[in-house]
Amino acid sequence: MPPKPSPKVKFVKVMKNAAQHGRNIFIYNNIQTNQVVYSLTRALNNNEALKQLPFIAKKTKPAALRKDHWAPLATVSFPNSDMGLKTYHMLREFRKLHETKYDQAGTFNMEKKKLKYVLMNQKANSIADLAESLRIEIERADAAGSPIAEGDVSIRWRNTRDAEHAQQWPGIVVHGDQGRADRPYVAPKPEETSPIAEAVVEAEAPKEEAQVVAARA
Repeated sequence: MPPKPSPKVKFVKVMKNAAQHGRNIFIYNNIQTNQVVYSLTRALNNNEALKQLPFIAKKTKPAALRKDHWAPLATVSFPNSDMGLKTYHMLREFRKLHETKYDQAGTFNMEKKKLKYVLMNQKANSIADLAESLRIEIERADAAGSPIAEGDVSIRWRNTRDAEHAQQWPGIVVHGDQGRADRPYVAPKPEETSPIAEAVVEAEAPKEEAQVVAARA
């Protein structure tokens, strides 16, 4: 049996994960209804994702997510966790407004079944919200004296034409392609590691070497 990782190794992994929390936002959409959910992790968490889906009518909020119904829409990468987390919360707030403060006059005579699908379809709104959220956060960083450089914020699209749902994007945001549609999607892995985690690894390295030498002796 392979040896179990020591508590110290687990601690280092936790520190690395904490340092990267918020550096990426993973956006998924339902291929049937165009519902959208946001995630701070590459893998969708069933409970967290379901909290983002409002109950509009029957069969609008499933008991559990079906993996074959959800596909990656885009991955947004940020220069720091603070900007990523603020953008994430802003996207959630914008989406609530779309689902609760919609034009009721224009949908007054709409059949309930049709209205259900209109309210679930948040793909175009979510992309426009992303462009606006990034604009707000970039301007906020500039006002605080910490300007965001070109390329520090990047978006990798499953289909780059989806970016056209937004009227305008901040000029410093870089857009890219996630890859061919017939290949499995792999989200980008953060490269930056936590200074604390690196210090822990360096501190533990001599002890581990000493243990190996003692075991050989």
